[in-house]
Amino acid sequence: MAHGIMENDRILVKDEQAWHGKANVFTEEMSGRAAQLEVAPYRLDKFPSMDVNGIEIPDSYYLSRNDTREPIAGNLGADYCPIQPEEIADIVDQIVVNPGIGRVTSCGTVNGHQDFWIDCEIDRQFRAGEDVNQPFISFSNNNTGRRKFLAGAHLHRVVCNNTLNLANREMKTSPRCVAIRHSRNASERLVHAKKTLSVVLATFDQFDAEMHAMIGKEMSASDISCFYDMVMPYPSKPMDEDDLDKYDRRYNKVHRIRQQWLGTLHQESDKLSTTSNLWLALNSVTNWQQHDSSVHGSMNNQLKREASNRFGANYTKTNKAHDIAYAMLTA
Repeated sequence: MAHGIMENDRILVKDEQAWHGKANVFTEEMSGRAAQLEVAPYRLDKFPSMDVNGIEIPDSYYLSRNDTREPIAGNLGADYCPIQPEEIADIVDQIVVNPGIGRVTSCGTVNGHQDFWIDCEIDRQFRAGEDVNQPFISFSNNNTGRRKFLAGAHLHRVVCNNTLNLANREMKTSPRCVAIRHSRNASERLVHAKKTLSVVLATFDQFDAEMHAMIGKEMSASDISCFYDMVMPYPSKPMDEDDLDKYDRRYNKVHRIRQQWLGTLHQESDKLSTTSNLWLALNSVTNWQQHDSSVHGSMNNQLKREASNRFGANYTKTNKAHDIAYAMLTA
């Protein structure tokens, strides 16, 4: 079946059918628990593995559904402890749905129920030039022991195995990604994970407030130059004439990059019919960092730059620019 979707898998998506056309579409708001009960209405039980003669295989276990007794995964160790679908659904409701922060936008299983997820859309949009970012927070579990339970921020609706893998890669680069091994204390750690995930959601609110404050701070040509100086200063002219060639190359490179930043700032300012401001200055830098300077264009428009500033690739470098901008905002 298409991209990990087996005959016994089930996928729910909100409002819009998935690209593969195999999802069940729902239009009313749905809790995480209700979605889970439609997709994975069972508990996972662990049993010793047996050989063809019915003899127990040492230190080998398998998982099965408690409703159909259908095996889901095998060759698991004695320390493996399943994370139940209902445990994940309860966390979704407690930190996303019940507080009204967001809504379930997809829920499903792939690879014959070996993978289970609940994906939530957050009630925030972040605009940067023509980029409009709609953040998601996903809760993803694998029952085979090959991957940890993951939860964190990402930018793509999950509807199949491919988009699940994409979301998992994005979540792994998040500074507050929750990753839990399937060990004996997994359920206890899952409870503690709620605090971390609540911080992730609070960060969206903080980011929203910062964005609007930066948009409101107009920047003169001198202010913009000062910001660029702190992010990428021009090199100092050396005293030794032997170093002049190296200095000239470095100076020209810095000047070329800063002209790119300035061109991006003016372009976005014209598109939005607004004066130059701190938000546009910041985005002129992060646009270069995550588009123009990326190897082989690995950061394209699909992986929108602003949320990846806070949760994704190039996190350290782009946050250096963010921290400088925030210092100017609060000075």
